[in-house]
Amino acid sequence: MKKISLLFIAFAFTLFSNAQLALSKHDGTPINDGDVLTFTQLDEANAKLKFYIENTSSTNSIEAYLEVTDITNANGDNVDICINPTCIVAINEGDLLPETGPMNIAPNSVNSQFDYFWNKESGIDTSQNVSYTFTVYTISNGIPTGESIAFTYTYDSTTNTKNADLSNMGINVLNTYTKDFIHLKLQYPISVKTYDITGKTVKTSRLAAGNQQVNINNLNSGVYLLEFTNSNNKKATIKIVKQ
Repeated sequence: MKKISLLFIAFAFTLFSNAQLALSKHDGTPINDGDVLTFTQLDEANAKLKFYIENTSSTNSIEAYLEVTDITNANGDNVDICINPTCIVAINEGDLLPETGPMNIAPNSVNSQFDYFWNKESGIDTSQNVSYTFTVYTISNGIPTGESIAFTYTYDSTTNTKNADLSNMGINVLNTYTKDFIHLKLQYPISVKTYDITGKTVKTSRLAAGNQQVNINNLNSGVYLLEFTNSNNKKATIKIVKQ
């Protein structure tokens, strides 16, 4: 039994040490296995996920596919996706990209500077999120090696900066998905409270009219609520995502 265990550990260590696959956004942020990447808008500037599929080995090339493993609340026919050399405008669960065959990525290289995914679909049920799960995996002689990275692209349809209550209060929220600042245009002075998902107040601010911002740089990544209160004690809330 001890011999078998030692062999298994050695085999597992070999697999781990030979890991060659990595994903990252164009800004350098790693995309790790199981990550959920949330987007709150549908326009190209704010909804296009540009990413690198990278071979981290300094010696060996790899072959890899991107598989569409799940689509939720969408039919897949209102997207743009490019996995060099394939660019298509509709996807189905089970699709493998590139359509022409596996990517062949040289050592210390990426598949392309132009790989991306852009969802344009607001959802079959517009009150629910739209999600696409992708798995990038390597193959050898046409057989999966066991090395893979899965991630989910989510369009959060419930986060809407065109909230009628906000507009009526003279509040324009310019972004809801950020690493540091939520940018606002205010017609009137306003009080702002930031709550975490447990309902705990994690930040309070009093802002004058004009171009303002709420600094959430020191908060942990996750979902938060901003509650705005005006001089008449009228309130409105909006959900934000801290990267």
